[in-house]
Amino acid sequence: MSGFFWNSDLHLINCNIRDLQSIFFSPIARKFQTPTGDNLEVQCYFYTIQQSKAVYISFVIFLEPIKKKVFVYEYKGNPYPATELFQVESEGLYFCAQNGFDLDDPQIWIMKEMDRVRWLQNQCIFNCTPEGEFSIQPSCSNAIADGKSLIKLISDPIPTPCGVIPIDGTKFWVTTNMGKIVGNVIESKDNSSLISSDKGMLYFNLQAPKNKGRCVIKVISEDKKAFASTVIHFKSGLPGRKIILKSVAKFLIADGENSVEITSENIMDTFGNIVEDNTEIAVSSTLGRIFTEKSYFKYDLFIIPIQSGRIQFKFIAGTKVGLAEITTWAINSDIKSQLKILLIPGTPYGSFPVISKELSIPADGSSVVEIEAGPITDHFGNVVADDHIMIIQSSAGYLLTDPSDNSDLQSFELHTKEGKLVFWLKSSNKPGRVYIAVRNFDRTSAGSCSLEFTKINA
Repeated sequence: MSGFFWNSDLHLINCNIRDLQSIFFSPIARKFQTPTGDNLEVQCYFYTIQQSKAVYISFVIFLEPIKKKVFVYEYKGNPYPATELFQVESEGLYFCAQNGFDLDDPQIWIMKEMDRVRWLQNQCIFNCTPEGEFSIQPSCSNAIADGKSLIKLISDPIPTPCGVIPIDGTKFWVTTNMGKIVGNVIESKDNSSLISSDKGMLYFNLQAPKNKGRCVIKVISEDKKAFASTVIHFKSGLPGRKIILKSVAKFLIADGENSVEITSENIMDTFGNIVEDNTEIAVSSTLGRIFTEKSYFKYDLFIIPIQSGRIQFKFIAGTKVGLAEITTWAINSDIKSQLKILLIPGTPYGSFPVISKELSIPADGSSVVEIEAGPITDHFGNVVADDHIMIIQSSAGYLLTDPSDNSDLQSFELHTKEGKLVFWLKSSNKPGRVYIAVRNFDRTSAGSCSLEFTKINA
């Protein structure tokens, strides 16, 4: 029963002081030295209307028969100097408490006629056991799974059938599927920890787990009549491990257009959790550029947000050959990773020099001159790679790949080496101007020179 019980001339004082105050009492703020007399200490909520909040205090309630008054005081210790909270002033009121007062089953009465006292069992239980559902509030509903952070949890006032708080030290079991319950723990077994109430509420901490996920915390009284639960979502931390990038191409032609898709493996934090989506990853490159529709610039950095635990972007080759370095790192993290892609030159393009070591040689059928072609470059001026096939032709004499050869060819093919060609021309017996031409099959790259076969004087 809550509030005030009315039966003929009997009035039952229930532990819900708020109802009593609103019906009979008005607060009186003044100092009062408690007179000598029987007293009774109980625990209750006192509701202060002016402040609109519940305050946990301890009361001394006693009767002063001569003055026909009931006084209620905030307990301060022995002796009892106290602030008088309120009093009842009504003729013929008496106070009566059951002999052998039991904290588990107290009964307090105010009545007009002593000879009409009747005891009604279990009408008011000041320290009754918890019962029903209540709430637990974590200090945050989202936290980082770092294995060390502490999340504070505080319950709402624990409910009881009589509307008052349970006695301090009332025990509850707390279970969690993640992390560890710490603080105010009496004992632990398996995934459960035993804690106790303090001033009608529960206070404890949860140590964050190392794995991310949905943490469910359940609280239940020892007799399983009162219960509560709450949820904390644990997220991964910042990337704490090397970001591994993968590319299907190990090299690209440095033509400003060739590209390759680059994808990372799952990006992990220190404990191996996949990092949350939209975590910012900075990407930079040399000898090329990065492109993705989901990227943006921030702090003068090229930023790609993580999606489904990974990043994906396109690397577009520049026009200079060399080893391109693609670097990734998380914002606010010092861990960097690199992927290297070789940029190679394109096919021969444009003109190149062809130089004879001598401007003339005797037309004696045996004199030899060395000729060098190159450097042969691509469209962007990069020296071409080895083994490009070039066609060499002469208008007279004989082309040689080695000065000691006895070839009679006037046309053959050579492979580039370090962007150049080296060959020899042996003179014929006929004097005159000789022209040397070098080109590729596509005729996009060519070079030429000339020299003189001079007449031999008899």
